[in-house]
Amino acid sequence: MLFAGKIPGVLVPQQVKAGYDKEYAVAVNIASPPTAMVIPPNTAFNMYSLIAGGASILSLFLSGYVVGFLWVLGIIVLAIFLARKRNYPIIEHDTSKSVAKVLIDSIPSLLLTLNIIRGIMSGLFTTIEASAVSVIYALFLALFYYKTVT
Repeated sequence: MLFAGKIPGVLVPQQVKAGYDKEYAVAVNIASPPTAMVIPPNTAFNMYSLIAGGASILSLFLSGYVVGFLWVLGIIVLAIFLARKRNYPIIEHDTSKSVAKVLIDSIPSLLLTLNIIRGIMSGLFTTIEASAVSVIYALFLALFYYKTVT
């Protein structure tokens, strides 16, 4: 319920201010969050595996990726179609070097997700152990790479 009240409360007014219809902005913000429930790694698949008596986590994860990808693709296609049909404003992209710098600086953080998935799918660690590895990796990044924690 955190998403239902907080994030759209910030995003929707900004989207309306940019020229989008309020109904459109709300619909996009409502349709997007459930993807987090199907794109792994997530708690629901771990719990299902335990309750079902050991269903394959790998199979659950792969099925989640397919469903999540199709869901996201559907949202993107529909959003683009409606935006063009309703002639919504196009936001200019920043093509400066700062974008490239941000992307390069974010690579170590993006590798966190890749490492989790690769480790689980290769059998190097379980989903529970993946959380511990993630915490250690994130702490390492915060302390030594980004230096945001003293």
